Amino acid sequence: MSVDHADLLWLPGLSLISIALMQTLWSVQPTANDSRALMLTAFAASGDENGVRRVIEADPGSVNELGLDGTSPLCAAAMWGHVTLTRE
Repeated sequence: MSVDHADLLWLPGLSLISIALMQTLWSVQPTANDSRALMLTAFAASGDENGVRRVIEADPGSVNELGLDGTSPLCAAAMWGHVTLTRE
């Protein structure tokens, strides 16, 4: 399999990742009433406390789910400076 390095992106802390994959991941956004565990990391990264609560209430085990980019909800909240979310 041939890899065209022009189609790859280096992200610090991660390996090379396909630009097409990243565009797909960036296009997935939680909706106002989203309760999918997969979206918990997105809510945590954006600091949306209501979204975080809604998902955890619907699925308490979601705190262990990784987001679309492989980041945990706790890591996403801390990385984007939403410290209050890391304490709840």
